[in-house]
Amino acid sequence: MGNPLLPKVSAFVNEAISVARISLPLVFPGLLLYFPYFVSLYFLEGLGRLTFAGGFLALTFADITGYSLFSGLTMGIGSICPPAFGAKRYYLFRATIRRGIILLLLTSIPVSLLWINIKKILEMLKQDEDLASEAQTFLLYSVPDLVAQSFLQPLRVYQSKTMPLSICTAIACVLHLPITLLLVSYLGFGIKGIALSGVVLNFNLVIFLCIYIAFLEEKLSSNEEVLEESYEDRMREWKKLLVLALPVADGNDYGVLVWVRIQGTLARDARGPDVLFDW
Repeated sequence: MGNPLLPKVSAFVNEAISVARISLPLVFPGLLLYFPYFVSLYFLEGLGRLTFAGGFLALTFADITGYSLFSGLTMGIGSICPPAFGAKRYYLFRATIRRGIILLLLTSIPVSLLWINIKKILEMLKQDEDLASEAQTFLLYSVPDLVAQSFLQPLRVYQSKTMPLSICTAIACVLHLPITLLLVSYLGFGIKGIALSGVVLNFNLVIFLCIYIAFLEEKLSSNEEVLEESYEDRMREWKKLLVLALPVADGNDYGVLVWVRIQGTLARDARGPDVLFDW
């Protein structure tokens, strides 16, 4: 007589394997995107204690006010595009991607103003002037990255296959280390070079994804009947996008804030309590 638990265990294992096949290709690009972050911290540490502190502060500020906000807004696009793609409503799919790019480009304007004036903000918060100056230098040279992110985040949604995204991300990350080494160590750009290397990384990733979509990906069907959107239709779709995106963006910022606090505590413990800014 066989063990009655074996069928249940077998079903559980098969289900776990199926979930792993779906999830692992999604996890891999996410893990790769942390590689440039640690490369930046490594090179910042080699530039001195003050630059390390200012650069870490700038990265923290950029994560909360920029990158996590963009990521959260993109989740609104991700809520609309998969159902539209599954229903073969490719016009709505493409239109949502375009709206997402426009939304992020518009969002980048106030974010860039915030980054440009970071020194004044930090001085108002009683931070060290030299520390604030280092943070401002990093963020000034990171402003073009907001443009790259405005295209990159929606392109990730557009790219429905995970393997090409993983490959493009891996190539961009492999190039990131020598580019950072060139800008920081050989050209002597210092903290400016670290910021610029992050900009180059994301523009490279945008270019790689665009090349794949333009020349290698299967084209979406053009047989769909396309109806011209009325003004009311466009406003309704914009409202739907904002309703889905804004609450998620707010929650995403809180999660990043918790992560940054943990990272700041670890860095302060490793480098000494006088290295980082006051929390």
